[in-house]
Amino acid sequence: MYVGLKYTSGNTHGKTNNSTIIETINKWYEDLINNNKINSTYIDNRAGFCGDRTNNVSTSLAPMVNSGGGIGNIITHYGSKYRNEIKKEPTLSCFNKDDIYNIPVGLITADELAITGAVWLYKNPNHWLNTNQAYWTVSPVSFDYNVNNIAMAYVSAMFENSVLSSNNVKNSWGIRPVINLSSEIKISKGKGTINDPYIVSE
Repeated sequence: MYVGLKYTSGNTHGKTNNSTIIETINKWYEDLINNNKINSTYIDNRAGFCGDRTNNVSTSLAPMVNSGGGIGNIITHYGSKYRNEIKKEPTLSCFNKDDIYNIPVGLITADELAITGAVWLYKNPNHWLNTNQAYWTVSPVSFDYNVNNIAMAYVSAMFENSVLSSNNVKNSWGIRPVINLSSEIKISKGKGTINDPYIVSE
């Protein structure tokens, strides 16, 4: 329950309860709308955000399939860890419809960071979303125990030194909310680069 934006106790892919982080980004989003800092007609609330909780109990990190884990005290590895740390093959696919959060604002995935040039456990200060600040993604990595046999839940995060890795969810880090733009909006100018970003027309 500590690795999802939403969770249900005893259900690997549950979405009954909001996590602390989703309460925070919801407030951020509502403040933007209420203070007219963003036009809600630009936002696509149907696209959703994928917090892939596909899991495997294998410590050898065999190809990820739903083969147990994800609940109770079972040591669990998640799909994002396998794709980004082991295979270096990020994806934009979401493998379980229950891991799609149909909400107006979410967080970036570890796979999306990898596509922008972030590399698991390697510094790459030139990747597109490096801000020299630490922030969470929505992608769970593992549920395991430390050397003192204390249970730890880990989620992917971008470290301030430009390394994509995992962090214990008990730590307090930054967040970078993400919204999905409507396909009906018009781009007035820009090339979509850092120096010449797209400009959404009124």
